[in-house]
Amino acid sequence: MLKDFTFVVNKEEAGIRLDLFLTKKDLPLSRSRIQELIKDGQVKVDGREAKPGYKIKPKDKITLLVPEPEETEILPEEIKLDILYEDSDLLVINKPQGMVVHPAGKIRSQTLVNALLFHCPNLSGIGGKVRPGIVHRLDKETSGLLVIAKNDFAHQSLSRQIKERTIERRYKALVWGEIKKEEGEIHTLYGRSKKNRKKMEVIRKMPDARSQMPEIAHRGQKNHGLWTMDYGLWTKKRSQKIREAITRYKVLKRFKD
Repeated sequence: MLKDFTFVVNKEEAGIRLDLFLTKKDLPLSRSRIQELIKDGQVKVDGREAKPGYKIKPKDKITLLVPEPEETEILPEEIKLDILYEDSDLLVINKPQGMVVHPAGKIRSQTLVNALLFHCPNLSGIGGKVRPGIVHRLDKETSGLLVIAKNDFAHQSLSRQIKERTIERRYKALVWGEIKKEEGEIHTLYGRSKKNRKKMEVIRKMPDARSQMPEIAHRGQKNHGLWTMDYGLWTKKRSQKIREAITRYKVLKRFKD
């Protein structure tokens, strides 16, 4: 069924981008999904189509239509899944390293979504036709747990919990280098790599040259060793291209050279 939402901008909300305004509302949609809907003409301001970057004004009437999910163009594939938990609302999957979460670009098969469609054909359609059931994701080379929404109710609830940070995500990593402290925080900025656009990298210097980030804590190169670290990542947006990240870590085990 077609879902529609209507908002009227107040004085305190005026001046921000249209896509950001909608992202801040209690909607079961990611910012990228909202931007897609705006570009597809599903968002109107006072009855007219607008761009994602439109700066909203007081008393603007904003309407959003979320259409029925299209028939997926992604084919189900019989790929074995490591399912740790399943009920009528959600799945908890242990994603292996090397598996892409959802189709993108030329990659249309052998993804987690292909496997999910075979296991559970009627996944939540909020994520769009190529991301059914996907609430969050992990990079291709990162293994770990993913929560998959089976229906729209579960998708909305899980998205809200991630947005409000009531769900805590933790990671374990093998680190090569010198980590002097047993636990602590690393404050830095990161953005898209200039050498490889598919990767992210630490930003040492802001583009406007007004601020420069210090070296990452304990990044020694003289005494090499291998550590297992447990860490959580918090991000804060500085701009569309650069974000501030705080990594809280704890060394779990040290290995000899």
